[in-house]
Amino acid sequence: MNLLIDIGNTQIKLAISNNSVIQRFDVFQRSSHQSISEIIANYPGLTNCIVVRSGSYPEDWEEYLKNHFPSFIELNHTTPIPLQIVYDSKESLGMDRIASAVGANHQFPGKNILVIDAGTAITIDFVSSEEKYLGGNIIPGMSTRFKSLHDYTNSLPLVKPEDEFPLLGHSTETAIRAGVINGIIFELEGYIRILENKYPQLSVLITGGDAEFFAKHLKSDIFVDINLIFAGLNRIIEYNAYQGQKFSR
Repeated sequence: MNLLIDIGNTQIKLAISNNSVIQRFDVFQRSSHQSISEIIANYPGLTNCIVVRSGSYPEDWEEYLKNHFPSFIELNHTTPIPLQIVYDSKESLGMDRIASAVGANHQFPGKNILVIDAGTAITIDFVSSEEKYLGGNIIPGMSTRFKSLHDYTNSLPLVKPEDEFPLLGHSTETAIRAGVINGIIFELEGYIRILENKYPQLSVLITGGDAEFFAKHLKSDIFVDINLIFAGLNRIIEYNAYQGQKFSR
């Protein structure tokens, strides 16, 4: 069994997988001081652990995990993965993006894949049918755009997303809502259309907190996988075990 951990700046996401099947999934705020030992104690069959992080470890977590698991990986640019990274600055590439790319490739082997992660920031990444990560883009996410319009102007209100929104706003609130949401939809559909023309039979996969929201409004056929990053982390830890790599301690 594998313990998969995604440590962000505000949230920590945790999953436990057995034979690639997620048996438990948790999301909690960093401020909750959730004890990792309490969770692990309920799963005596756990032997492997992999961590991807954009935020710092909660207090005492790093030492505990490294001491508890004989097979422990903290994902970084030196970790062996089943993808070739074609990127100029591998050291600066977000490991969460790589984990999601690996997960997408594992689910759609031999396919050209556009991976959209719709969260606070929206990342757009491309994996070729030759199992090469060719790069991607980062744009502001939906909540970031709403908040920016409010924070950096004197009079615009803080607007929240709703499933119903017009093409053209008829009030300040609907103009902001329609502008932000339609703007993101037009951007994503533009990427999809251009890449479909260049790479026929493109598979499009969306993940992240706003994945289901945008999947409903995008015209293209899109696969939704909220747990994509965990599919990638699980694939990476099993790939390393199969390759006989020494796990970091």
